[in-house]
Amino acid sequence: MTLASGKATDRGIALALATALLPIAACGSSPATVSSPAPASSVVSAPVRIAHTTAGLVGYRIVGSGPPLVLVMGYAGTMEVWDPRFVDALAKHYRVVIFDNAGVGQTQALPAPLTIDAMADQTGALISALGLGRPDVLGWSMGGMIVQALAVRHPAQVRRLGAVRDVAGNRDGGGALTARGPGADQQ
Repeated sequence: MTLASGKATDRGIALALATALLPIAACGSSPATVSSPAPASSVVSAPVRIAHTTAGLVGYRIVGSGPPLVLVMGYAGTMEVWDPRFVDALAKHYRVVIFDNAGVGQTQALPAPLTIDAMADQTGALISALGLGRPDVLGWSMGGMIVQALAVRHPAQVRRLGAVRDVAGNRDGGGALTARGPGADQQ
């Protein structure tokens, strides 16, 4: 399984951007390390764990060793959507945490209406529950929007961030996300 669209080029783009963006987008202090449990050697063999966070139960996996890197998946994708070769390549240099977003896979749903900010808060709650300190974060598609909101809402929880194939968006008066297409500002 590949990242979002199933194309081999997406995997190459994501890996290149991950390695390029993470060193460039520095946000601060030295990386923290994750305490127990010990990570698996491959994401395929890593057991799904459940974190009890202040924002509910969150399903996650940990693989690799080194400074923590949290990968945030896009819309409706479970942690299983991440290409194992991509995650395992990152795990050679990072302690990689992948997880299911709110209401997807093994993670508890959040109250409606579901917003990017609420998902960023749930990501922050996972970071706290796992004792990650200030991890690097990388978001794919909608996950890119979530990591940007995480950096704004919880700057003490983000060391460096990368956003890959994220989409432009705008908040309406109710705090919900609305997509903006070409020419949206020309009415």
